[in-house]
Amino acid sequence: MTETEPKKPRKKAEPKIPKQRINTKDWRKLPLDNWTTATVLVMFADLNRERFGVTEYLPFRNWNVERGMIKRELDRYGANVMRDVFTEAFETHTPTRDYPILTAGFVISYMQGRIIARKNAEQAEKVRIAAEKERVETVTIDHAELEAWL
Repeated sequence: MTETEPKKPRKKAEPKIPKQRINTKDWRKLPLDNWTTATVLVMFADLNRERFGVTEYLPFRNWNVERGMIKRELDRYGANVMRDVFTEAFETHTPTRDYPILTAGFVISYMQGRIIARKNAEQAEKVRIAAEKERVETVTIDHAELEAWL
């Protein structure tokens, strides 16, 4: 371009629409697909405050270890199973003077195995009962054969 040629007007850039951020710390309203380690940590802090009156949540060993444990279990079992495990742990846990709070690391290390095993056994029992009920409903009795047998 030379100085005599007029400059072409620039096109105005279209305004960027900002992505709507998801508040991952609102664990009561957050869909399970969006749960993160931060969600679980806030859940534990809230439930400890509500149930046990503890104002400060402290991790199991340290923050990085606890975040790693939570992340591994969320990837392994999914948020739905882990939320159920954590909820049941809070329902069954009785605080002591030495252990006044319940941490995610403690639940994962010492309580999760038996809670998941019990839930799996309950689910297997439901499946077995449903199969038995279906089998009983499909059985037909041949009365003539029954009379001959008696």
